[in-house]
Amino acid sequence: MKFFYVFNYDRYKDDFVLTKKEIFINKLHKLFFGYPKMIEPSNIKDSSFKLIAKILFVNNDEIIRGRNLERINKEIEQEDIQFLCLENDVDRKIFEDVGLSILDGRELRFKTLFEKVKKIIESPDKIQIGLMIDGKSNYEYIKMICEYFPLVIFFVNNPYLGDNISGNILKDIGSSIYVSKDINSSKSCELIFDLSRETFSDKINIIKTDNYISLYKKKEIVEAKRKINNIKVRCPNINIERSNVKNLELSFLEALMYEDKVVKSKNDIINVDLDKYLYDKCFKLIFFNEE
Repeated sequence: MKFFYVFNYDRYKDDFVLTKKEIFINKLHKLFFGYPKMIEPSNIKDSSFKLIAKILFVNNDEIIRGRNLERINKEIEQEDIQFLCLENDVDRKIFEDVGLSILDGRELRFKTLFEKVKKIIESPDKIQIGLMIDGKSNYEYIKMICEYFPLVIFFVNNPYLGDNISGNILKDIGSSIYVSKDINSSKSCELIFDLSRETFSDKINIIKTDNYISLYKKKEIVEAKRKINNIKVRCPNINIERSNVKNLELSFLEALMYEDKVVKSKNDIINVDLDKYLYDKCFKLIFFNEE
């Protein structure tokens, strides 16, 4: 089994090695057919030169169709391709006619951030942490955090929603959670874990904490010594042909977990011994803030 790893060409084009001839042919193809010719897929190999993935170069302005779709379907058949692994800013709609499962690393993203939180907080039973939630927050994620950290404050825009989720947590794991709409209370928290998809509505106040980690957002009004809202994986023993990109998205790591039969479904990802898996693969997670 192999997979396609999809780069956003517009964002990373300076890191790709393309010839002047290829660039010219792509422009000529667009002139005649109305869309550019797909850049020839290249290879990703491991340290033993085994082919583990093929690279696709796309931009968000085009749909994979016509001759490009025929070429992808031919690759899928020849190489036993089963997944598409997308960069964070690649639009899924591009692949609406490609019949492959799409991996975006969402479950792995929570797994990696939660593991990072546990390493930051040395005494989980003594530290107050804040959890920002809304109606779109994943309840299983909320429950996992509350099971590990007994002292939690819910920050919500809708206090009725907060009380309802707090009641469910009390019933499921026996923890009593304080619900607050006043973000000023964040100053008492050593860490804020933001599981909300919506921007917090109270713009008069600013989130103040030592550590802020966000699952979905790239921007929020925060004052913190450490702010993390992006993760990539560095793979020094992986050869990415025709590219100078050093760090890959978590979707790539997720696909390798399927290929290595470490997981069989997305539900398995939460239970993976991530440190061991990364150590065995000689990979390293890179956590950073992206505004």
